[in-house]
Amino acid sequence: MKDDGYRIVEGVLSLDELVVCDQVTDKLAGKATRRLLEEPQISALAAKLVSRIDELGGSIPVIASYLPKSSECNWFVASHRDELLPIARFHEGRGWSRKTLKEGIPHAKPPRKILESCLNLRIQLDSTAEGALTVWPGSHKGDEYDGSPRLVPISRRQMLLMSPLLKHASGKLKGSSEKRRVIQIVYGPAALPEPFRW
Repeated sequence: MKDDGYRIVEGVLSLDELVVCDQVTDKLAGKATRRLLEEPQISALAAKLVSRIDELGGSIPVIASYLPKSSECNWFVASHRDELLPIARFHEGRGWSRKTLKEGIPHAKPPRKILESCLNLRIQLDSTAEGALTVWPGSHKGDEYDGSPRLVPISRRQMLLMSPLLKHASGKLKGSSEKRRVIQIVYGPAALPEPFRW
């Protein structure tokens, strides 16, 4: 994890918990959202995972998104880093910038030190290599570490834990019968420096 900026997590999510994820996302009818933590079952699961994954110790879930792809909802995501975080109380300066609204939720870019203390956890709901992430191992350390890209397909019940600073991209689905559903939970430090608030 430290060197590459990501790792695949297995054996953490139960079948029952996966069914709950299916039930919650089925209600969304294929619509992406950043407001998944407003679902009590997802919020509870996100909190439980902190004690099951060592790297998440001391952190809290700050936002959860549903990222579905299908023949009806299919897109390409160019290489990028996840540098914007949700923020409830924001003040100009102090290393924060790029304040914006995403689905009605205030976001901003925090100082690099805060981004380095955050982690993204992607729960895979479908077993398919279609639409899988391509990552640039080591790129979370800085642009000078930009190496060869690597496709990272993961199976149902597996999770991908990654630094938000890891450069990554995602291709379109190619098969008309394929789908790729992912729940992404962003974890951050339990408290932010004053006067900022999650």
